[in-house]
Amino acid sequence: MDRLAAVILAAGKGTRMKSETPKVLFPVAGKPMLQHILDTLKAVGISEIYVVVGYESGQVRAAVTGVSTWVEQREQLGTGHALAQAARYLQGYSGRVMVLAGDTPLLTASTLSGLLTEHKDNKNAATVLSAQVPDPAGYGRIVRAENGSVSRIFTKCRSITSTTVWRS
Repeated sequence: MDRLAAVILAAGKGTRMKSETPKVLFPVAGKPMLQHILDTLKAVGISEIYVVVGYESGQVRAAVTGVSTWVEQREQLGTGHALAQAARYLQGYSGRVMVLAGDTPLLTASTLSGLLTEHKDNKNAATVLSAQVPDPAGYGRIVRAENGSVSRIFTKCRSITSTTVWRS
């Protein structure tokens, strides 16, 4: 397998959860959401794992195992800013990087392996995994072209105001 690292974005408070518990520590099937993601990455064979933490970072660090490197996001300034905090750890890195949200505990090893296969087979610069949900209120949106490629990403929750167009 080619060299592969993962960055998990786990710095947010999770204000919609209406709790002081960091969102990534909410239990699903007996363990924190974040631990499910870490276990899945291990099952896929990814051992170089960077986790971006911020809100209650000490609590998050103490609750999970399997992290190669902890990355601190001192101010929670959004998803892009969180990923930028990990970028300095990846300077000079020549492999692929998978970026995951810390609150997606139901991703399976099969799904992530399929995503990697799709990415490599098509020689993509970037590959986006998305899902169709019955009620997308509160989520960003992925707009796909007829051939399945991503044509737009709407990032503002509830009111869609920002778009990014991806071109290859």
